Amino acid sequence: GTKLSQLPTSAICDFRDRLLQSGVSISSSRKILATLRAAFSYALKEKNWIAFNPARGVEVIGTANEGPKKVKAPTKEQLKAILDHAPDALKLKILFAAFTGLRASEQWGLKWEQVNLDAGLVQVVSRLDSYGIEGPTKSEAGVRDVPLSASLVRLLKEHRLGSAYSEDTDFVFTNAKGKHTSHDNLMKRAYKPVLEAAKVGNINWHRLRHFAVSTWIEQGFTPKT
Repeated sequence: GTKLSQLPTSAICDFRDRLLQSGVSISSSRKILATLRAAFSYALKEKNWIAFNPARGVEVIGTANEGPKKVKAPTKEQLKAILDHAPDALKLKILFAAFTGLRASEQWGLKWEQVNLDAGLVQVVSRLDSYGIEGPTKSEAGVRDVPLSASLVRLLKEHRLGSAYSEDTDFVFTNAKGKHTSHDNLMKRAYKPVLEAAKVGNINWHRLRHFAVSTWIEQGFTPKT
């Protein structure tokens, strides 16, 4: 209800406060404010629509205990309980995440041409964003070869033989129409109900990646490796 040219700094401060009160993290709030600040800068410098940038100088102040929170890997007992309650199609996806450590975006973007079942290796070279658009890995270090256990190789062979989408250019994990797996849909419709049935608490998908890392550390690998 307010014209852009009449927007005061106090309105931006109120917006910041509403973000934080609604549960948006300090880090995300800072990114949102930075984007908003850039939009106002464009309106000011490029279009001459406004006389000043009302978002300039508005900061998101962190708390004393701000900082990265340690993410705990699920225990073996928790993972077993999840698998015991998961249907077969979901069980393989969970096992793959928990024993390869791939990010969700990398797992859903994985194609059969990147899986060498004879050598027991997965070649991670790309990922899918939330819109299903393929792009590069999160970083240069994200391009890597990940070993597969013998049991996971066997399960993947069975999965490919029984899949209607088994060509090299097909996704390893598809939806019913052969398209990529939607992470949000999988979480809401399949994974979260399994967590509730298993009564293991809120073990989000990313914690399966931490389970993989903890397993490798037990085998003597360094966290960096």
